[in-house]
Amino acid sequence: SLMLPNSGNLGLSVSMFAFGETGMALAMIYMTAGMIGQFTAIPAIVAGRFDIRQLLKLPFVHALVIALAVSLLGIKVPVWIDNTARLGGALCIPLALMSLGVAMAQLHIQNFRRTFLLSAFRVVSGGVIGWLIASALGLDGIYRGVLVIQSAMPSALFNYLFAQLNDAEPGEVASMVLVSTAFSYLTLPILVLLVR
Repeated sequence: SLMLPNSGNLGLSVSMFAFGETGMALAMIYMTAGMIGQFTAIPAIVAGRFDIRQLLKLPFVHALVIALAVSLLGIKVPVWIDNTARLGGALCIPLALMSLGVAMAQLHIQNFRRTFLLSAFRVVSGGVIGWLIASALGLDGIYRGVLVIQSAMPSALFNYLFAQLNDAEPGEVASMVLVSTAFSYLTLPILVLLVR
């Protein structure tokens, strides 16, 4: 829960709000890299083993391979496909936020003090680590801003799903997802002001 931020549902929205379409595009790169780890390393850590067949069943892997092939080969995508993809992409953020809200409404908090401390650590340390990585790579402006924002996101809902699938303390993980998300609503406005 400390490793995996919500760079999709919440991170894309905040990055788009802070930096517009360019911020959204950069945030999608971060999210894609995170999803690769999210569906490879994290399930392997939780389950105690890695299974390539599970990875190959995920639709985003197929979409990533197709997108890379189109980009690297310079294939011109028909206008109707491009328009459909843009419309679908525009719908994703509100739908993702609604699904996050519905899922979080079903979660409950356990051991509030410990959960609050870990949640605060997740959000604050993520932002600090993002800032340090951006500094080490010489990133500034919008690049630094998106990296810091994405790194400072609360725990991802997928942490809870992986914990539940593998019976790895799902109650505690659910608590952290819920509290870190609530905590980030206090920190994100300040963070956006700092990175803009």
